[in-house]
Amino acid sequence: MISMSMLTGACSPGVTSLCNRVSADGVPIILGEYGQKSQTVDDNLQYWTTANFLNTAKTHCFSAALAWMYQTKLTPWFTYLKPDLTFRPAYYVIQYYGTLH
Repeated sequence: MISMSMLTGACSPGVTSLCNRVSADGVPIILGEYGQKSQTVDDNLQYWTTANFLNTAKTHCFSAALAWMYQTKLTPWFTYLKPDLTFRPAYYVIQYYGTLH
């Protein structure tokens, strides 16, 4: 499994070999899942975790990064919506990043 550090955006040693393979094969690769490890609903943590993953994916060999989650009442720390149905800050970093790349 390839992993990225939640806060630093640092990649595991497997990323180098993965990126070498992507380069050799010429096949795009997408970071398909990321998120915070904490089960705390924290807008700041979610925002910076999302920003770090998007930036780190782009600076390495990933063609894209997908933000997704299973929305349930049991996992409120993953949702992009507040209880009043307004967006949490992480939504805006995804939106902003999409306009840049």
